[in-house]
Amino acid sequence: MVLVPSVLVAASPALAETQAGVGIGAEVLADSRPFLVENREADVAGSIRATPFLRTSSGRTTFRVDADLMARRFSKASNGSETSANAGGELIYRPSSYVNMFASGRFSSVLNGIGFGNVALPSPDTALPPITGPLPDVSLIGNRVRTETATANLGMSARLSPLDELTVTATGSQSKASALIGRDFSFVNLGLSYSRTLSTRLAVTANVTYGRSNFLRTPLGDGSIVSPTLGIRLTLSPRLTINASGGVTFTESDLGLAGKVRTTQLAGTLNFCRLEERGSLCLSAARTAQPTVLGGIQTLSSVAISYTKRLAERDNFRLNLAYNGNSAGMNGPLAVPSSQLYNASATWAHSINRRLSFDLTPSYARIHNFGRSFDNVRLLGSLRYSFGAIL
Repeated sequence: MVLVPSVLVAASPALAETQAGVGIGAEVLADSRPFLVENREADVAGSIRATPFLRTSSGRTTFRVDADLMARRFSKASNGSETSANAGGELIYRPSSYVNMFASGRFSSVLNGIGFGNVALPSPDTALPPITGPLPDVSLIGNRVRTETATANLGMSARLSPLDELTVTATGSQSKASALIGRDFSFVNLGLSYSRTLSTRLAVTANVTYGRSNFLRTPLGDGSIVSPTLGIRLTLSPRLTINASGGVTFTESDLGLAGKVRTTQLAGTLNFCRLEERGSLCLSAARTAQPTVLGGIQTLSSVAISYTKRLAERDNFRLNLAYNGNSAGMNGPLAVPSSQLYNASATWAHSINRRLSFDLTPSYARIHNFGRSFDNVRLLGSLRYSFGAIL
């Protein structure tokens, strides 16, 4: 957990509050199957991680940037050294009390074996965030494929009346794969959402999204995704909220001379969270269709459960269970393999002092893909020191 004090910066004519800091960590990892590759031998690794951030707000504008940078070295030459990066920013502008405008961008470069170790897992002292955006492409498990993705988002929400709100979003992304089995593609997604508040506890939503994927240098695998859904937002108490949506997804993929493949799938999301004074219990789930670097479109499902508990003033405990899977099918030029990943981890986090903290996380994963199954056991210990502001 990164701890760091607020810095207040005066701006004219309003006060701007700015928080900036960086967490520097050293990690030791024992891994039975590095990168979730079946035939890898157990190994140990050391890594360095940096998590800088900057957040500022002034009047009608809020801006933040953050990054998570990691370099890891395994003891065996066959596993070598690996790096990962995830960096981005967000700008929110409120021209009036009725309108919000927002823009964001993010870049990630990660080996799938590393990325899957952190699927839908929040920090020790926060509730589980809703599953949003692209889901992990589990068809790549065990291939040690590096994927690089750049994403940009634009959106605006407008309150049409005290009870009605309309939101428009546009997202563009480009994904690159480092292996011959993967192919680069771009993806554009447009969304429209209408929300109406029926009471202090209940609101209903209607959403529709349209996405178009384009695989570079070939039309094979190009496709479209249309997904209309209906949802509710229910507040049962100040500490208990439920957000749910359901609908269908229509997909179409181009197979060249073989014609087009069309599918209809169920789609939806569920986010449930119960907050207590010293902890939380949350569930987040999603089912959606999206492109894969294997070519074409696949249907992905994700479920995550998180339980957090503050054991003492300086000690936190977190238990996480996660499932990620896809539906096999010939929705592109290649048959996407059916793959499932089951994840379980427990974390003990201890704050040594105001800026220095220590985490210990044992985890277990069960992987099914390409008709085979295998296990992965990891033990990760990390020591982090924070410079700058305290969030």
